[in-house]
Amino acid sequence: MSNIRALRLAAALLMLATAMPANAVGDPYEDLLTAIQNRDLDSVKALIARGMEVDTVDRAGNTLLMMAARAGNDETVIYLVATGAKVNKRNRFNESALMLAALAGHLVTCQFLIDHDADVDHDGWRPLIYAAFGGHNDVIRLLLALNVDIDGASENGTTALMMAAQAGHVATVKLLLGNRADADLKNEAGLTALKWAVKQGHADVASVLRGAGTKK
Repeated sequence: MSNIRALRLAAALLMLATAMPANAVGDPYEDLLTAIQNRDLDSVKALIARGMEVDTVDRAGNTLLMMAARAGNDETVIYLVATGAKVNKRNRFNESALMLAALAGHLVTCQFLIDHDADVDHDGWRPLIYAAFGGHNDVIRLLLALNVDIDGASENGTTALMMAAQAGHVATVKLLLGNRADADLKNEAGLTALKWAVKQGHADVASVLRGAGTKK
């Protein structure tokens, strides 16, 4: 499975898991998940006050904080963090709340999580790669200002530049190149950002990469 399909599958599974309806009336677990989905902060507060765990997870391992962060629901994010939610907890796809907020392009949410000790750079898939896949340049600038590794790669060698090229984000490719992203890096399949752009049919991205001196 290609990198882009893997990310899209993860995002689709996340949306499916967080969209599942309650299976039982009055079930506090289902009520809490539903309240998060509906941005019903009052109900979230009431259920947690009754003893529900602030780091309750859905079927995909997403915590309440991850769900709120991905939706850009900042009021709920602020409340959950203040109540003790684990900012750096991971779901079954090894994603954090910051990664999901970066994927969705929620700049304010990202900044808040960073201000509360979210990991901005780590081994494997990371917030910068997720932001690049989504083409969210404001989030990318935020992360680069924190001196994250612009060429930091996932387990299979995927970089932020490769993901931006795969997704066809011309402005993002230009931004990363302007910050000295290495366009000659290859993933484990031997694909560079240029090869990914050509493979996905993004002629405009390929032109930008070639114009920057990339030949492979």
